[in-house]
Amino acid sequence: MTSAPSGALTLRVRRPANGGSAIAHADDGRVVFVRGAIPGELVTANIVEDKSGFLVAEVTEVLEPSTHRRDPLCSAAAHGAGCCDLAHVSVEHARTLKTEILTDVLRRIGGG
Repeated sequence: MTSAPSGALTLRVRRPANGGSAIAHADDGRVVFVRGAIPGELVTANIVEDKSGFLVAEVTEVLEPSTHRRDPLCSAAAHGAGCCDLAHVSVEHARTLKTEILTDVLRRIGGG
């Protein structure tokens, strides 16, 4: 069940998630999938979805940027184009994040 989103959170982003988001934790312990963030960053993000077990938020301000952050090359990224989920990340670091995501998925599916 989804309730109406509300509020802004200040979050320390911890790790990458599939689909271009990154994972942080709210003060109440819930997982927050943060769109537009890079692991390691401190961000302010607005909640856009409040699900029963997690939140979805979008970055509104980067308080402590990653050294891997860059201006998106794709103008469609600002409009949420799915092909541009990591447009704000350097190409080299995007490859690293994708490897981390794949490794995590294979470990969970394969049980290793």
